[in-house]
Amino acid sequence: TRHVREGGEDHGRADRRVHAQVEHQVEVLEAEATEDMFSMAGIAGERVFGSFGASVRRRLPWLYVNLATTLLVFAIGRRLFGRFAGAIAAAAFALLSVDRWIMGVFAHATHFVLLPALAALFLLLRAPAARRAPSLVTGGVLLGLAVIVKQHGFPFVLLGAFVVLEANLAAGRSARRILLELGLLVAGAIL
Repeated sequence: TRHVREGGEDHGRADRRVHAQVEHQVEVLEAEATEDMFSMAGIAGERVFGSFGASVRRRLPWLYVNLATTLLVFAIGRRLFGRFAGAIAAAAFALLSVDRWIMGVFAHATHFVLLPALAALFLLLRAPAARRAPSLVTGGVLLGLAVIVKQHGFPFVLLGAFVVLEANLAAGRSARRILLELGLLVAGAIL
């Protein structure tokens, strides 16, 4: 009987240790779940009732990027389709770019691809006929920067080449001039 009693005591101690380990794991899982919820809400690493000013300061760079991109959407839309279409496009972009389902509140890398890509397209659309070379190289550099930020920005390089090609064809320029301008754009993108 003494052996059974000692075994029972050992079993009770083991039960208490297992119970303590299970409680610890539950606490860890609850903490991780809370952290994940804060991350999905865009407040990871912040106190829920922390300083509003500190939260705004942390988000200011993203807000500036988003504002500049929205202005570029307006400018490109206005240039291509008129003021009203540009305003509608900018409003749609501004609203959709902060949607949490498309990671708008998380300063996703896509937001940082759009700014240089749209700046390049705007520059290429406005490039003056007389001094196109600096605009082409600068546009290429901006498109290259978009690719560096995220490789998914490469289609913007193709779009930039299409804009240059279309402008040259509409102006009736020679094939040699078209190749020269495309070369300047690509050279800028490679830089």
